[in-house]
Amino acid sequence: MPPPLKFQGGRPKHILKRAIRNLLPAPVLERKDKMGFPVPLTEWMQKGPVRDFVSDTLLSKCSLERGIYRPEALEAMLGKQGVGGRLLWGALCLELWHQRFLDAA
Repeated sequence: MPPPLKFQGGRPKHILKRAIRNLLPAPVLERKDKMGFPVPLTEWMQKGPVRDFVSDTLLSKCSLERGIYRPEALEAMLGKQGVGGRLLWGALCLELWHQRFLDAA
C-alpha cells in the first residue's frame, strides 16, 4: 500500500479510520494518548522455554553460518541477567524470517 494512503495529514491508519468512522465515536478514533503495552522481553530471554528456543535458534549451525551475529555476543546476552531482551528478540525475528523465506526457497 502506498504511504500516502496509510498516512494523510500526518495521521496514521487513515484508511482504517475512515473505513470504521461510522462504527466508533470520534473521540475513540482521534485519540492521541494510545501506546503499546510493555512485554517482559528481557525476562523471557533469560529463563524458561523461550530462552532455550532463542538460544537453540540463534546459536544453531545454520544461523551461525549466516555470519550476521557474533556467537560470543549472543552468548553474552543470553548469559547476562537483565540485558539484551530487545536485541535478542530482533535477532530471533530476523533468523526466523531467514529460515521461513530464504532457506525454504
